[in-house]
Amino acid sequence: MIPGIAAAVASTVGLFALLLAVMGIYGTVSYICVLRTREVGIRLSLGAQKRDVVRLILRESAQPVLIGLLVGILLAAATSYLAQGLLFGLHGVDIFAFIGVSVLLLAVALLASYLPTLRVIRIDPVVALRHE
Repeated sequence: MIPGIAAAVASTVGLFALLLAVMGIYGTVSYICVLRTREVGIRLSLGAQKRDVVRLILRESAQPVLIGLLVGILLAAATSYLAQGLLFGLHGVDIFAFIGVSVLLLAVALLASYLPTLRVIRIDPVVALRHE
């Protein structure tokens, strides 16, 4: 009975941590993309294609997230190997969990940069230049 309760508590804490990470990534990436409204206005007024601007912002938004995921996976794998001797039933690295969480966080970051960028490229470049 006690191991079941401990597993439920650990799962709940893990889900809250994942939710907090998703909210943090979404908020930060979305805010950074909104701050680039003036830059998007300048690019569009100088003749850049909308799809090129969207691609640029998505690529530049995904780069720090990918670096963070890589560092996080390496640290989590090292922690998992260290905790393997301390916790019964823990066997190395759970590849499926690492890949699943990484894909989720990357998808949230891309969505967080894509939605504000779509909003910005729909407005008139002159209005975007006057933003702030």
